[in-house]
Amino acid sequence: MEIIYKPLLQNNNWIILVFVFILSMLVVLKQQYKNQFNQQIVAVFKKVWLQNINPDYGIIINFYNAIFTLILSLSLAFVVLFIQKNFRTHISENDFYFFLKTGAILLLFFILKLVLNLLFSLFFNLNSILLKIIYIKSTYLNFLSLVLLIWLPFVFFTTKYQVTIFYFGIAISLILALYFYYLILIINLKLAIKHFVYFILYLCALEIAPIILLYRVFISAN
Repeated sequence: MEIIYKPLLQNNNWIILVFVFILSMLVVLKQQYKNQFNQQIVAVFKKVWLQNINPDYGIIINFYNAIFTLILSLSLAFVVLFIQKNFRTHISENDFYFFLKTGAILLLFFILKLVLNLLFSLFFNLNSILLKIIYIKSTYLNFLSLVLLIWLPFVFFTTKYQVTIFYFGIAISLILALYFYYLILIINLKLAIKHFVYFILYLCALEIAPIILLYRVFISAN
């Protein structure tokens, strides 16, 4: 076992295995949750469908979204790994261990963020509002994870123009992320105006602050 394990880590063959694992999970989701998978893809391009959704806890906390959260965490871990190797100091530890540590931090971040969102909604009695926002966000994040998986393999498996592809992929992904946040605001504009104080509190405490905290964690760790 050790004879196989060490070459996998040294030759970066583990990257192939992780991508195969991610794609396998996507295939399982596509087969087992075909309707939900297709509905979320359609919802990204049809704002009206999301405006009329009335989600409950079951449609947010389920195996489907849990797997997509794992996929997003692993995809973003690849992004952090590439940045660390190409734009910052060399990684002192093995790439695989750095990737696993980063993926675990990101996964924990998304889980804690969801828990805090749900606690916020319960504490301020905003279930009907925040559950809708959480569902819309998860729909867009799930789609964004698919976008990342389109260009990330080219970054790791091509020998030329890796940095150029990375810049292009990051630019597209960031533009999409900003556009999705804009759509979330537009879809929930009336609710945001009606509950303006709660909305600002939510935005600062549960959207902006966690991202700043996550950034500081990565900076201090590396």
